[in-house]
Amino acid sequence: MLDALRKKYGEWGGGRANPTIAVVGDGGVFNAAESALFGEYFNREGFNGFPAGFEDLEYDGHVLYGKGVPVNIVYRHGAASGPALQRGGGAALVRAMRDGDVCAVNPLRARLGDLKSLLSLLTDDRISAVLDEKQKEYVRLHVPWTRVLREGSTTYQGFVIDLLEFVSANREKFVIKPDGGFGGSGVVIGREAGTKEWYSAIEARNETKMVVQEYVPVPQEEFPVFSPELGFAVKKVNHNFLVFDGEFAGGFARISDSSVINVSAGGGIVPFMTVEDD
Repeated sequence: MLDALRKKYGEWGGGRANPTIAVVGDGGVFNAAESALFGEYFNREGFNGFPAGFEDLEYDGHVLYGKGVPVNIVYRHGAASGPALQRGGGAALVRAMRDGDVCAVNPLRARLGDLKSLLSLLTDDRISAVLDEKQKEYVRLHVPWTRVLREGSTTYQGFVIDLLEFVSANREKFVIKPDGGFGGSGVVIGREAGTKEWYSAIEARNETKMVVQEYVPVPQEEFPVFSPELGFAVKKVNHNFLVFDGEFAGGFARISDSSVINVSAGGGIVPFMTVEDD
C-alpha cells in the first residue's frame, strides 16, 4: 500500500521524499482501528502517517491540514457519505482536491466501484450491447443479474418482466441488499427468508436505495474446527482478492455458517495459498 501511495504521489507531481500521509475516513465506522495500523506502519517506514476523521481536516486555500499537520497525501480509507463531504472537514478535503493542493488516493469517484448498482449496468441488455463477445461472456460467467429495486419493467433471461411483481413472486431466485451497504447489514436471501421478511425487504426501497440480485449458490468446504476437540465441519466460504495499483497483491478467505459471510456478522477469516506449478 505504501509503495502504491508513493507512486501515485509522484505521478501527481509531488516532490517530497517523505510525504505526510493522512489515512482519512469516518471515525465512527468499523475500520477505524485498521486506519490506525496503517498510520503506525507508515511511521515505522519513515513517513509521517496518522489516521484522521473528516472532522480533523482544515484547508486554508493552499494547504490541507489534518489534526493541525500539513498533509501531502490523503489515503481515503472507507466510505465517504455525501453529507460528510458537504460540511466541515469533508468540504475542506473536497476544496483541496479541486484546487490540486493534495494528492488524494481513492478519489471520491472511486465510490462508484463500491455500489452494487454498478453491476446492473453490466447485466442490462441495453448497456451490454456495447460490449464485445468476449466481454459479454465474462459478464455472463462472473456477474450475477442485478437491478435497482424499483417500479417498472426490465428483462430477465430474455423475457420482459414487471420487476417488483416478479421479485415478489419468485423469492427463492433472488437476494435483496442495500446498494452501498457493507458488513452484511440489510442483506436478505430469498430462499432463507420468510414471506413477511421478503416483503419488508422490498418495501425498504422506499427508505434507501436497494438492489436485487439473482441468487448464486455459496461454495462450501470442510475446515478444521475445535469444539472442543479438533474435528472438521462444513463451512460456507468466499475468496477475496486484493489489488494494489492494478497488481495482484494476495487476499484472504472468509468462512461462516451463514450465507451472509462477513466478519462483522460473526464469520471468520482463514488464510489461503496460491500454488504454482514448477
